[in-house]
Amino acid sequence: TVAVLPFRNQSQEPTLSGDRVTLAYYDELQAIPGFEVLPIGVVSAQLTSFEQNQLRRPLSTTDDIQQFARALGVDAVLQGSITDYDAYYPPRLTLKVNWYAANSGFHPVPPGYGLP
Repeated sequence: TVAVLPFRNQSQEPTLSGDRVTLAYYDELQAIPGFEVLPIGVVSAQLTSFEQNQLRRPLSTTDDIQQFARALGVDAVLQGSITDYDAYYPPRLTLKVNWYAANSGFHPVPPGYGLP
């Protein structure tokens, strides 16, 4: 089970909607068998409530995000930002995406681990 936080637009294009990119990423994750993705509206509402009532500040650390994941009851929280965008053909979009496991004891598996 995964929660996708709203993507932040850090590109030079102010008209790009982070919400549309979030929705597109959500749709792609939802299409992968085995992934259950919380609806974006639910995550946004819970995030606002969590920041106001629990933290009393915006999410800012890994521990904050893991605490939010546990409060939601999900296995992981995905946080992303749009770092570059060019609408001219062919369109180009660059993302930075971080996955945070709710379990603070989780250790990331390096790429290629266990391969012969």
